Amino acid sequence: MTEFERFAAALAKTESNDFELTWGDAKEPDGTSQLHWGGLGHSAKGANFMAMGRWQMHPAWYHDWHEEDTAVDASWDEEFRRALERFWHNHLGGERSIVHMAMVFHLGRHAVDKGNWDAAYAERFSRFFAAKTEES
Repeated sequence: MTEFERFAAALAKTESNDFELTWGDAKEPDGTSQLHWGGLGHSAKGANFMAMGRWQMHPAWYHDWHEEDTAVDASWDEEFRRALERFWHNHLGGERSIVHMAMVFHLGRHAVDKGNWDAAYAERFSRFFAAKTEES
């Protein structure tokens, strides 16, 4: 397992418990959204969700990091992973730690540069990252 794969796996566990169909960051937390998959309909609390997928990517974040050459048969999950890999390579070596890089992903560079830090997020990410080894 490469360091990027460890990072991606730990980030996915931290953001969504590694569940590809996760929607989050509702603009209207008391609203209701209809969810449909497998022919079944469900409702969920919240509306106008701003984040999706196992890495809980926002549209603006994805816009900044996506590849221009998306294959016709690409899935959102595959494209999100490619964007995350671009983010990884862009920040590799310049960050103080892998946890710092995860925090930049989570809060944004400007927020982290201003001193914002989510200690609970950092602890969860660190635990998941440490659990991923070369063998797992």
